[in-house]
Amino acid sequence: MITDKTSFEFFDWLLTHDRSDELKQPYSEYFLKFNTPEMHNSETGELQDWDSAFGYSNYLQTLCTQNAKRIRAEIASHWQDPTTTSDDKTNYLQTRKKKAEILQVAAKNFYKNFPFVEESLNRIVKYIDEINFLPPTASSGLSHLSFKWIATSEQLSQLFELLTAPPAIINCSRQEFENAFQGKEVLEGIKWVKTTNLNEPLKSLLIYFITQLQDLELIEKFEPRSLASRITYIFKDSNNNGIKNLKQSISSFTGFPKDQELIDEIIDEIIK
Repeated sequence: MITDKTSFEFFDWLLTHDRSDELKQPYSEYFLKFNTPEMHNSETGELQDWDSAFGYSNYLQTLCTQNAKRIRAEIASHWQDPTTTSDDKTNYLQTRKKKAEILQVAAKNFYKNFPFVEESLNRIVKYIDEINFLPPTASSGLSHLSFKWIATSEQLSQLFELLTAPPAIINCSRQEFENAFQGKEVLEGIKWVKTTNLNEPLKSLLIYFITQLQDLELIEKFEPRSLASRITYIFKDSNNNGIKNLKQSISSFTGFPKDQELIDEIIDEIIK
C-alpha cells in the first residue's frame, strides 16, 4: 500500500514514473467504502471530472505534505545528533539536497497536473538550505526566514482574525500564521488570496503589508535584501503555489499599492 511508504521511500516510489492513474483505482475503492462521490457540482449541477468528484488531488497532496514533513524531521534529527561530526552533518545535508533536487526534476516531468508534488520537494530543498546556515545546536523548530512579532500576542491574534475575516486576504491555520510571525518553521505556508484582475497574487499589497508591519514596529527589523526570501518561504498564491517574480515586484514597488486601504484599516484596528 502507498500509505505504508514513508519519507524519501515514498517519493522514490511515486517518481519512478507517472503513477497518478495507477493510484486512482485503490484510492477510489477506499473512498467508496466511506463516501459517495459528488458527480455533479452542487451549485451548477454540471457533471464534474473524476478528480473533483473523488477529491483525489487533496488525497495525493496530503500524502506529499506528510512525507515531506517526515523528511524534514529526519533531517533536523540528524543535524541535531551530538554524536555526529560536523563534516558528517554537512555531507548528509548535501546528499539529501541532491536527492531532493533529482526528484524535483522527475516531479516536474511526471506530475505537471499536480504541481504540489514538486513543491513538496522544493520545500525540502529550502529547508536544507536554511538549516545548513544554522549552528547544529539551534532548535529545528525555528526559522531565520520567519518574522519576529514584537507587539503583544493579543495584537497578533487580532491581526490573524482581521486578515481571515471575509472577504479574506489570507488563508491558513492560526498556528501556521503564528509560526510565520514568531520566528518558527513554516510548513504549509500562508495563502495570499488577494488577487489582481488577472487572478494573480496582488504582490504589491503583500509587500506593503510586511513593510508596514516593520515600519510601525510590530515586527522586528530585518535586512531589506531578505524580504524576497522571507515572502517566498512563508507565502503562497491562492492555488498553493510559490509566488513568482518577487524581486522584480520589490524593486518596482512604489509604496502605494491597489487596495492599500484594506491593510491600513486592519493595522489601524490593532494599534488603536
